Amino acid sequence: MKTVDPSYSLSQLVTDAVRAHVAHLEQQHHQGHPWPTVAHLDVGRRPLDDDE
Repeated sequence: MKTVDPSYSLSQLVTDAVRAHVAHLEQQHHQGHPWPTVAHLDVGRRPLDDDE
C-alpha cells in the first residue's frame, strides 16, 4: 500500500473494504437502497437474558 500511496493507511483500507461490502449487501438484500441510519448504537455485549 505504501509504495503506491504513502498516505494510505491500514485504517483506510479497512474503512474502504467495509464500505464496499456494505454497498454489496445493500444491493443484494435491500434492493440497492441504503440501510436506514440509527442515531445510537449500543456499545459492548448484550446481556445473556436480552431477548431482542
